[in-house]
Amino acid sequence: MYAIENAWKVPLSSGGVFRIDLEESYAEMYRILSGKYIQNKISLRKDSSYIESLINPGATDPVEPETLYNNILKSIKFISDAYYSDVENKLKKISNTHPEDEYMKLNYNQINEISIVPGTEQTVPELHINNDVYLLVAYRDNITYMKGLSLQIKNIVDNFPNIKFRG
Repeated sequence: MYAIENAWKVPLSSGGVFRIDLEESYAEMYRILSGKYIQNKISLRKDSSYIESLINPGATDPVEPETLYNNILKSIKFISDAYYSDVENKLKKISNTHPEDEYMKLNYNQINEISIVPGTEQTVPELHINNDVYLLVAYRDNITYMKGLSLQIKNIVDNFPNIKFRG
């Protein structure tokens, strides 16, 4: 099993923050923080559009980029701290009840495409599973982790010819 922690499903306001466990024949997605929780806890206002579009580095406000950037960093820290403070309790709860909106099990024969887009100085690494996009905010500067994740996914996908892999 290979766990991906703190994966932000885009758009964050409706997706939430997930833990993704990659098993040999299936993937499990646990939603640790819902988008509604995040919006209720921090008022993202104009920062929201930036956080939801981290894939687009030009989405900052040109009038006050430094203030906006600092607000975004605070939001990222808040979300990450909230994720890590509750992940174990939330996983236990979800594992016991498997609520439909917080748990999804995908057999690899249900997946058509997986791709990994590495981060740059201006962007965050991304994991694409079918049409879902997960921002891997926690691994932005961890090249070793991203290479390991790419290799792990490639090893899994090699056993499933129905999946296109780009990584």
